[in-house]
Amino acid sequence: MDKAVIIGGSSGIGLAVAEALLGQGTAVTVAGRSPGRLDSAERTLVSRYRRATLRVVAADVSREDDVERLFKDVGPVDHVVLTAADAVGVYQRIKDLDLAAVRNLIDTKLAGALLVAKHAEVTGSLTFTSGIAAYRPPAGGSVVAAVNGALPSLARALAIEMAPVRVNVVSPGWTDTPIWDTIAGEAKSCVPGC
Repeated sequence: MDKAVIIGGSSGIGLAVAEALLGQGTAVTVAGRSPGRLDSAERTLVSRYRRATLRVVAADVSREDDVERLFKDVGPVDHVVLTAADAVGVYQRIKDLDLAAVRNLIDTKLAGALLVAKHAEVTGSLTFTSGIAAYRPPAGGSVVAAVNGALPSLARALAIEMAPVRVNVVSPGWTDTPIWDTIAGEAKSCVPGC
């Protein structure tokens, strides 16, 4: 049986990936930093996949000690998927930039990817989630564009260093998830061009 770790798997795309893998018989560990969302995800997944092998672990991908503990606990895995990102407050014009929000995004999405690559004992694949903002940033989206744009470069370098492990970046378009609700609010129905 394959083993996978989904970091950021308590909602949105990460939760959908966890569901798909559980449906294929993969043993899944879902990690995230929100105990409430992890509990909710666990209830949802267990109700749909009663016989599945599922674990949930509270871990903040921006904290090296959490990432190290997570991978020591789960041991070797076949696949790791990282969808975690703290994008709250980063969609703002450059003149209004809040550096603390910028650091939260960099710490979760970019530094988090580095920490996962450092500590995961992965044998099959490592997948990062970028986003459409890397290629079609909206006004106020410079930070998200920069961080999402950095992930393919990181993946190319890690693919060389971590071979034969496959290192991939997926870049979904606008996806109706809880993080999208937070970012776009009521304007989400008219993105990308209202």
